[in-house]
Amino acid sequence: MKKKLLAAGYGVLVVGAIFVMSNMDGGNETEKVQAQQQASGTVRFEEVPDTKKELHPTEADSKKHEALEEAFTEIEKAFENTTSNVDKGYEIYKKAEAVRNAISANYETLMNSKYKDDIEKLMKLRAGIGHKQYVRTASIDSDGDAIEKTQYADQWKPTSDFTKQAYEDMKETIQELT
Repeated sequence: MKKKLLAAGYGVLVVGAIFVMSNMDGGNETEKVQAQQQASGTVRFEEVPDTKKELHPTEADSKKHEALEEAFTEIEKAFENTTSNVDKGYEIYKKAEAVRNAISANYETLMNSKYKDDIEKLMKLRAGIGHKQYVRTASIDSDGDAIEKTQYADQWKPTSDFTKQAYEDMKETIQELT
């Protein structure tokens, strides 16, 4: 048994050595040609087809850029033009909902762009703000029906620090996009 294992080990060693030696004696054909050309001082350059994109944007790129600009403008307008006389927390909530609606209206254009991460960030911030508005109003109606019932605003909990920070982050992200 010991002899069989030893013989198998030597067999693997010999096969590995032969494999290594066969690769050392010449390499591939391209390397041989390059070495010969360098030794003789004549180097031939092959023509490589140009696969680079055109430097000028295509019509489709221009339309996509215009669509993104319109979407960003819509998001910014929704954010800036939404106000509320109830309280600051409710105004933040309404702004976040307006941003969500603007993103939803342009969802495909935005999510298929290089700004996908920023849009996802805005949506996460909006979700957090929406949840905190629910938390503020849950003592009135735990089903979430009091979120927008402003007649109960005097019973809402105060606006959380999270909501205020999420608002600032949302504002900063929108400013970066526009």
